[in-house]
Amino acid sequence: CGLVSEQVNMMMVSIDNVTIAPYYHSYFTASQAISREDENYAQEVSAFQEEMQTLFNLTNFSRSDVNDLIVWTDGMYLYRSLYNELWYSQSREYIEQQPWFTRAMENSGRFVITPTNVARESEDEYLPTDTFYVSRRINNIRLPKQQNMVLINMTTHSMEKAFQDMNLLYDSFVVLTNNAGELVYSSKPLTKDALTQVVSGEDFSYDNCSWISMYRTIPGYPIEVRVVYSLDA
Repeated sequence: CGLVSEQVNMMMVSIDNVTIAPYYHSYFTASQAISREDENYAQEVSAFQEEMQTLFNLTNFSRSDVNDLIVWTDGMYLYRSLYNELWYSQSREYIEQQPWFTRAMENSGRFVITPTNVARESEDEYLPTDTFYVSRRINNIRLPKQQNMVLINMTTHSMEKAFQDMNLLYDSFVVLTNNAGELVYSSKPLTKDALTQVVSGEDFSYDNCSWISMYRTIPGYPIEVRVVYSLDA
């Protein structure tokens, strides 16, 4: 469990570096907000994007597991790098109702991790772990009511490869949950009921085997690590 935790910590540091980059943008220390009504709106947005791209270039933003990245402020996408073009069609009301938005706004500048789909109707349906959201509120001390956020949709492909390269025991699997107990990643498909058993900290039965999970937190980050071992080996 220790080696897995170290790997996850490295991933969290990398993600943290990307999401904190917008804090160094001059716009978020300015007292004047960009407005669509401004006659120089197009030039202001272009300048914003150029400075933001420079900041992201100083991180590993080019990593292949980033699907979508947006910097959003008061209903405007001031910066976007999108794999899913459907982002363009979403209204401000839709954005503000999403868990990754509301949780980011509540966490005062600390980044949060939200599964792609936090709800599943059937207890027997596998929970999705192909992608997850990382979001962070960007606080502007000069405009405290301004709503700013950086949002990333990430794939778990790099996680999958990293854990495979670690040559974990065949009869074990890795489970990552956020600090709300929601599934972010699992190297073995899990149902909602199985996840409940994994996080219970007790021995449990699943998929015709008996299991026990070892648990670690990652200090300073909203992620919990479990390596689940077979008791039937």
